[in-house]
Amino acid sequence: MIAARSEWPRWARVATSPWVVSPIVVLGLLVSAVVGYGAYTRSRPTDYARGGVFAPVPSPTPSGPGVAVVPSSLPTSESSLTPRGSSPTASTVSSDTPQPATGGSTVGGTTAAGHVAPSLATPNVGVYTLAVDGSEHVDFGPFSACTNTFPAESQLVVSRATGEPGTSYNFDQRLYPGTPNKHDERHIYRYTANSVLLSYEEATVTCAGIKQSTTVNYEPAQIRLQLPLRLGAQWHSRGGDSARTEDASGKVAGTDHVTIGGHSYLTYIIDTTVSMTGSETGSRQQRWWWSPDLGLPVKWQESLSGSRSGASYSENATYTVTRLP
Repeated sequence: MIAARSEWPRWARVATSPWVVSPIVVLGLLVSAVVGYGAYTRSRPTDYARGGVFAPVPSPTPSGPGVAVVPSSLPTSESSLTPRGSSPTASTVSSDTPQPATGGSTVGGTTAAGHVAPSLATPNVGVYTLAVDGSEHVDFGPFSACTNTFPAESQLVVSRATGEPGTSYNFDQRLYPGTPNKHDERHIYRYTANSVLLSYEEATVTCAGIKQSTTVNYEPAQIRLQLPLRLGAQWHSRGGDSARTEDASGKVAGTDHVTIGGHSYLTYIIDTTVSMTGSETGSRQQRWWWSPDLGLPVKWQESLSGSRSGASYSENATYTVTRLP
């Protein structure tokens, strides 16, 4: 026969009092709810509203367009980045076939005093191997949810974006190649004759067992590069949606060389500073080492901090292409 509660030892009465039991029960329910919600989010497929299937593996001999015609002579010093004399007007790339240079000019480029400004190339589709150095951190209110150190090697998969206007490419990056949705990113870039525009971005991150995706449709598209590339050139754009609007400023900060597979590529250093407003707020700074030959950045650094839905996050990382498709 169980003794009446009034006859229990004092410690037993205290341990089973409502003031002690109720918070434990509530905490247990909260933990169960979080675990269940996390399992639910992970079980749901990650849909990308634009661009097609995420990170398709291209065929060994892709049939899509490769690198467009580029000048055989590129400026090798900062002093030669500023064209002298008049520049022909670039025409918009209106077909999937890169247009060759004619009459001594280049698509989107200029000729002046024996120096040819770089034309705008489209990238080769395929898998680019990346060296990665960076990490991310997420807080939910006062609690640290997760800190992830990125693997030292990752991949960037470039493919033609389906259903997109003009010459558009998916840049799909899975930071954990063997673990989908732990940290995946898609950027869709649209190439015109004189600019590279960011039209769509989606990032999917799993933290503390909960998978979340952030999607931004840029309207108008964000300018990430604009010809002619010359030292000190600047541009500005503002666009996004109700979830996140980005006010972005870019400039050409200089030139550098990046070596891949024993070949040294001339790159233009492009700095972009972004202020984010809306239901997601924060800032990001990004530096590209843009290769006119390859039509993409072969190295980039990003520093990102923001908040959304009661969570704050930060990311600092450097990515370098070590192997081409």
